[in-house]
Amino acid sequence: MPARFIDVRESVPSSPILISVPHAGRHYPPDMANMARLSVSELRILEDRHADSLVKIAAQHGYEVLIADTARAWIDLNRAEHEMERSAYGSHGPGGMVDSTGKCLESIKARGGLGLIPTRLHPTRPIWRAPLSPDDVAARVAQHHAPWHATIESALEARRRRFGHAILLDVHSMPPLSPSRMSGPPARIVIGDLFGRSASRASVDILLSEARAAGFVVSRNHPYAGGYTLERHGRPARGIQAIQLEFCRTLYLDSALDQPSPNLATIQNLLLRMVKALEAYEPAVLPIAAE
Repeated sequence: MPARFIDVRESVPSSPILISVPHAGRHYPPDMANMARLSVSELRILEDRHADSLVKIAAQHGYEVLIADTARAWIDLNRAEHEMERSAYGSHGPGGMVDSTGKCLESIKARGGLGLIPTRLHPTRPIWRAPLSPDDVAARVAQHHAPWHATIESALEARRRRFGHAILLDVHSMPPLSPSRMSGPPARIVIGDLFGRSASRASVDILLSEARAAGFVVSRNHPYAGGYTLERHGRPARGIQAIQLEFCRTLYLDSALDQPSPNLATIQNLLLRMVKALEAYEPAVLPIAAE
């Protein structure tokens, strides 16, 4: 099965900014029906539901967008290639799906069932009928994960060569955050930069300012600082920044958090303003964060 993603790009970059949407895919491969215990309707909870709609107006204004089409339940493009829980392989063992030290990368998310290949929605709801085959996992990486990140890498490098710098905006959606007595109203938008490792403070401040000016409660890195995409592609010292944008689903979906609401256009236009504000600044005023 070939990689499935929508690549809205020009042959020559017209902006240093690239936008990616890794978790909104709604294509469930035919093999899923035989391999999964859960139905597609149950697995949709893993989607960043209609997050691809958030970038539509930005794409119409000429910004280049990369949208994953394959469902996150099949493979999570925002995880490392070996970020899996060992138990997912059963008695087969992880085989070739290990890192250079011979270990699976059992992150907290992977141990919770949300690794490279999601394995359960919660401890009592396994996704797959049988343990994963190392060959199957390797094939999914080769068909989906590798070409996705290779495309991002080449697109960012093309921008760096043309403009002297490049910025990746990785767009996600999040469930509503719970209120906290200590921190005031919960954030509706979270901007992540791996605590300054994947982007400059000034870049994030520009995005924070635009969202706050629109009247939204925004936080930086809490509770989402960014994932593998930022780790892999954010290289501020080389002039390549990567920033994660999380939008609360209540901002643009209906009350069931299933279909776009009339508020979608508001968030689409906010994202466009955030992109334009970031693009307007020259690299000279985007110093590398010290933290």
